[in-house]
Amino acid sequence: MDTGISSSLFDRTVARRRPLWVTILLVFIVYLPTLVVAVSVGLTDILTNPRSRAILTAPTAIAYILVIGPIIWGMGPKVVRSLRPVILVDDQELARVVRRASSIPPLYEVAAIAVGLFLGLLISGGIPRPEDGWQMYVSTATGYVMCGLLGWLGFTSIANTRVISHLLRLPMRVDPLDIKPFEAIGRQSLVIAFAFIGGNTLALLLGNYGSAALADPRFWLMFAPLFLLPVMVFFLNMVPTQRVLSQARKSELAAVRGELHAAFRLLLERRQAGEPTGSLSQDVDALAAYEQHLNEASSWPYNPAILRTLIFGVLVPITTVLARRVFEVYIR
Repeated sequence: MDTGISSSLFDRTVARRRPLWVTILLVFIVYLPTLVVAVSVGLTDILTNPRSRAILTAPTAIAYILVIGPIIWGMGPKVVRSLRPVILVDDQELARVVRRASSIPPLYEVAAIAVGLFLGLLISGGIPRPEDGWQMYVSTATGYVMCGLLGWLGFTSIANTRVISHLLRLPMRVDPLDIKPFEAIGRQSLVIAFAFIGGNTLALLLGNYGSAALADPRFWLMFAPLFLLPVMVFFLNMVPTQRVLSQARKSELAAVRGELHAAFRLLLERRQAGEPTGSLSQDVDALAAYEQHLNEASSWPYNPAILRTLIFGVLVPITTVLARRVFEVYIR
């Protein structure tokens, strides 16, 4: 079965798997205009001065997306293959569901890019004036490309959560004590979340902002959505998965409790009538133990370590801001 069906422009361009040399070439092309600008205006301290280093923010964000896009989007087929043993439909129907869920109208993707560009316009304050020189035009254009790409990435990341949501609506044979087929969803969600967190951290390290930036609405207009996206994408995948596992556990618990109640009644009746109970005592013990295991079973496709890792990762960008300010004010 083909689990790698892709129907979005983002998947076929930015997130498309490519040879390493092509990725390196693309990264070089992305950085080239900015480096030319840096040389032309004499930014010799680009690696040591925060104000000069800020010019690298936009190309670094673009290059980062080009590098991680194929990696994180390549996990989608692994999730489908992991769920395949518990999905009770044939390969053709499964492929059709994946194709339909992953299909994104190109107009929506263009709109997402436009929203990113509009936010870039609000953040940057407009376009350069003719007297600003070609260097400003290049830097501003690179910044707009970054904003458009971020809007595109954010939209497609949220839209692609529909694939898992549609898969989990299919008929399934779920063992509430075996969540291994669903663990790939937790891993994928965590990788995507950390991809955003890594991008946020890079932007905060490279960006040119002072202590007053935290009171500037434009700072939060840029970073608030980027801070929220990792958590949003993570739980958009987790909530429907938890619902499926929780329903399977409740259904199994109801059946076990029914069997346990009937076994208890039969055991009591035989004891009262002085009849041999046979293996009823062992059956009751086994059913009671199974009920306990079901009560203790997790209905989330991740373990506490994954959740702690996510919480720690969300705190990384905030810690980065504080650490950078302490370093710049008290150490340098």
